[in-house]
Amino acid sequence: RASLDERSYTFQASTQYNRDLVDWCDGLSLVSGIDYRYWTTHNETLTSAVSLDPNDDDFHLGSGFIQFEYDLFDDLLTLIAGTKLSVNSWSGFEYQPSGRFVLRPVDGHVIWGAVSRAVRTPTSIDNDLNAFIGPVNLVGDRDFASEELFAVELGYRFFDLDWLTLESTAFFNDYEDVSNLVGPPPVGPFVFQNPGSAHVVGAEFELTVLPTEWWRFSASYSFLEFLHEHASRSAIGQGGTSNRTQPEHQVVLRSVFDVLENLEFDTSVYWVDGLGAVTPVLRSNNIRQYWRVDLRLGWQPLDWMELALVGQNLNDARHAEYNDVQGNQSTQVPRSGYLMVTLELDELY
Repeated sequence: RASLDERSYTFQASTQYNRDLVDWCDGLSLVSGIDYRYWTTHNETLTSAVSLDPNDDDFHLGSGFIQFEYDLFDDLLTLIAGTKLSVNSWSGFEYQPSGRFVLRPVDGHVIWGAVSRAVRTPTSIDNDLNAFIGPVNLVGDRDFASEELFAVELGYRFFDLDWLTLESTAFFNDYEDVSNLVGPPPVGPFVFQNPGSAHVVGAEFELTVLPTEWWRFSASYSFLEFLHEHASRSAIGQGGTSNRTQPEHQVVLRSVFDVLENLEFDTSVYWVDGLGAVTPVLRSNNIRQYWRVDLRLGWQPLDWMELALVGQNLNDARHAEYNDVQGNQSTQVPRSGYLMVTLELDELY
């Protein structure tokens, strides 16, 4: 049941400015904007187990951004650079710069890369929560800082053939001041703080093939590895360095088959790697790798109506995918199905 009754009001105003700076430099364009948001809320506690202190709060956010885009060598190379600057009531001044290049060496080939910094600013939960989950006490902290991300990406796309496209991306993410609950075990109080850091590398590949006009097939693979994940030893769910808390390998196969002009049959097959460091409550084994098969039959009897019969996880009665974040027994994903009706009313006029 609900623990809080929240009533919020938000005011927001924004403006954006676009301009081609051809008088100053041919091929250069500018995009900029400013934004202001005011948010006020009142929370009424419905149970003694969960509350926010204070239960009335105001939040101000002022931000601005500027981005330059420069096309060189007859659009062979595009350089993009900009930043977003903001000031808010909870974490103060924030900056989020980014730089990107797009290289088109020949038709049908694109190489791109990016370097950026991003933040996740605090929420009212991080700042003001006071909750009891059984005997465990969770407490917010007004000194909670923004989580920081430094990201590097490199990608390639091939689309020179009408029947085939190929995309690949590699990335490195460095996370600092990662949120966690820190306090004396076993019941706390556990306070929201920023003790964590992590270094993550990954890659994604996707191949799409169109053998005929009535069949499209795609295959994708993703790789994700935590090189280092660290938090205070007094943090919930952490004990220094850990790994395999996220799937390291994932494969997705999709087929879209047009049986008739208004009838299509779609198949999706997923394979997800196991989580060696995650053991659900009341279980002795970690979460194992699993297959999942989804089927969809879609029929469009009218231009503005579509009927779809969908079955999910058809190959397995149920399976676990992750641990419950509150430390309770995890809910397993069951075999399921549903009928969906989609109406596009604008097609009637």
